[in-house]
Amino acid sequence: ADVLSEDALAWFIDRFSSKKTVDGEERFDVIFMDALDPQDDVPFAEVLYSNFMFTEALFNALTDDGILIMQLGVAPFTNDPPDEFSRSHNRAKLINGLQEFGFESIQTYEEAHCGFGDPWLFLVVCKDYGCRQNWYANSAEISVAIRKRLLPSVSGKPSLKYFDGATMNSYRPHKAYETIFCRRPNPAVECQHLPFISRVERESFEVKPSMNLAVNFVRMQTTPNPGVFATVDIPKGTMLLHGESSIHFYPTTADLIHKTLIFLTGRKSYKIEPLIMYLLSYSSQNYIFGSRGYGANSNILSLANHGCNGTHTITVPYPSCRGLTELTADPSKLPTSNARYNSKGRFPSSQLFNPVVERHLPHLTGGYYIADRDLSAGDEILDNYLASVTLKDNWENVVKELRRLCEGEYYTRKNSCSGN
Repeated sequence: ADVLSEDALAWFIDRFSSKKTVDGEERFDVIFMDALDPQDDVPFAEVLYSNFMFTEALFNALTDDGILIMQLGVAPFTNDPPDEFSRSHNRAKLINGLQEFGFESIQTYEEAHCGFGDPWLFLVVCKDYGCRQNWYANSAEISVAIRKRLLPSVSGKPSLKYFDGATMNSYRPHKAYETIFCRRPNPAVECQHLPFISRVERESFEVKPSMNLAVNFVRMQTTPNPGVFATVDIPKGTMLLHGESSIHFYPTTADLIHKTLIFLTGRKSYKIEPLIMYLLSYSSQNYIFGSRGYGANSNILSLANHGCNGTHTITVPYPSCRGLTELTADPSKLPTSNARYNSKGRFPSSQLFNPVVERHLPHLTGGYYIADRDLSAGDEILDNYLASVTLKDNWENVVKELRRLCEGEYYTRKNSCSGN
């Protein structure tokens, strides 16, 4: 490989700015950038981290699935102000700039083995959304990939001293970064639920027969169906069962399931049918881990019935469908507040960098709820299924089906997927 001793900023701008025609052979698969720390109080730091021509050139210099990796100086502490108002303001400028040039995934992680005394912050920026599948791969997949790609050492000892699959899985935004991120002006909506000071857990609910209309798009029944009821008083705004994890079918698992289904086409397989029924009944498809996967709410609230005509008592912690019911919703138009993912089922550009979301993905993928009104012990927990629909392709069918069911054609049991 060539080693150049040149002004890297000028070198990239001269070759990869928007005014240049770049030959595909010249692009890079990976660019590592170890420049000045954003906290350095020198004029060149301002130029480096706020030069949009340079940021654009880095984007253009990468292949279509290229990755940019940068060190961003000392990691923040919990009592720090947001980057915008600290010595790390250049870091904020850089990250905001990266979101404007077409990158599809931005991740941060901290590493304490750099020998600097404090943990160091790193940024991984992907040009293609699919790289999230590698970022969120399980530790076994990563360990296998390392084994395949690295030559064995003569001694037989691991070639990497501080890295393996488990370490890679730990590379998520630190609590301190999440905290200062939420101190920014106009913080993300997820920030308001971080304290979780008021919350109730599993023992605050019970399942018993319900006389309310409920909805299940898979199985219909005419007998009274089960419902979820509060056993304690629950104030409005309380986070419900946040501590319970969701069930995830990550992209590699989902792909294996679909390949198995194709293989079993025309064959009877009693062993896999319960799994497929669970996916259809209680999970929602998403692409937030880089490719097709599924997430399901695994707690007791997955059995909550739909509250027809605005009688729901819980909701998701987003402004989804506020004031809308199955009777008043326009089947042809998904509310803007519901569109938490873009048309491809991915996070929109405004959510490319959100440490809160990245830290809590295990809960967010299955959904979590807050009490939408004051509840008394004995009240039934009723969901608004409309609030869980995030994709335009599903909206019309869900609205029409809820209208039909809420008009009294069926007593049914809930499908927590609700058409997601």
